[in-house]
Amino acid sequence: MRPVGARCSARIWPGGWMCWPSPSCWCPVRRRHLAGSTLVSPIVRRPADVSCSRRSGCRRWPRRRPPARRCCPPQRSTGEASVREERGCMSNGLEMTTESSAEAGWVCFMDAGAQRVGWLEAGSVRPVALELAAALALATPPDDARAARAARPLETLTLALPLVPGARVFCIQRNYQAHAQELGGEAPAQPAIFLRARQSLVAANATLLRPRVSECHDYEGELAVVIGRPARHVTREQALHYVGAYSCFNDGSIRDWQRQSITAGKNFEASGALGPALVPASRVSHPNALEVRTHLNGREVQSGSTRQMIHDVAALVAYLSDMTCLQPGDVIATGTPEGVGWARQPPLWLQPGDVVSVEVEQVGRLVNRVTQEP
Repeated sequence: MRPVGARCSARIWPGGWMCWPSPSCWCPVRRRHLAGSTLVSPIVRRPADVSCSRRSGCRRWPRRRPPARRCCPPQRSTGEASVREERGCMSNGLEMTTESSAEAGWVCFMDAGAQRVGWLEAGSVRPVALELAAALALATPPDDARAARAARPLETLTLALPLVPGARVFCIQRNYQAHAQELGGEAPAQPAIFLRARQSLVAANATLLRPRVSECHDYEGELAVVIGRPARHVTREQALHYVGAYSCFNDGSIRDWQRQSITAGKNFEASGALGPALVPASRVSHPNALEVRTHLNGREVQSGSTRQMIHDVAALVAYLSDMTCLQPGDVIATGTPEGVGWARQPPLWLQPGDVVSVEVEQVGRLVNRVTQEP
């Protein structure tokens, strides 16, 4: 038996593609002698998903689109005005927050077709010459007078998803006891984890897509933890020192698909959101005692506190660091409190035109409007 970690020979058929550490990674196998070469994982360097398909090059299958699933009755409860009935009033004069906001933090925004990083404070964004992963290690931006003169009002910018290229998004299931009970189950003894792909998330103020194939689009307001430096096998006592920032997270879910596969239900295109800013950990005094609220069309539908989490921030960071080496920019969505639409009678699903707002104390407000997928 070959010892663990021992080198072995790989058999490669001519005509394929491979990678090795060099300025030009992708090269035809037939054009280079492989003896002595060090191969690396052939995954594209952009934030890619590793997905299976029935045919090479096909990422979406099955080819036939399943029919839309009607998973809730059309009628509403009669005891009080529903969130859906209130929407018309909200659009005709009642005050409703429709813009995301944060006191201070790192943001990504679009500038002449390119994504840039900036420091948000007092409603203005100051561009910085930093990659987002490097910015996460800083509590405040570098002092640059030229950048200060170039500060731009937040409302004039198109925000981009504040996610480091290649970063992973770890999501925690049923991390609030009341939420676990409203779904009819017990909370797991250890953190239950699933992953979200980058394509399933949008930036603050961007539109969430209600999919063609389902009517069961649900909201989940959460605190997001962003790793600031590599973390491997850290203790619970050390864990918070590896947190670079906090943000707001909407773990948008397609519930009928989730019943069959949590990966499918949590990874529909543009179904969730992250942002608006990554607030440095130094500016969040007590991450385990933050109020988390979700509003739908101006009405509060979720209200909880991170003190109610079964596994707190430090426990989650330590647990995940035992599983994998956490990298700067990796995100941990810490779970949602009770009040999700799935648990209501009748269920309360997101509809085109709805405005969803996730607010986390000391962190900010993430606002998105829902639109129907074409």
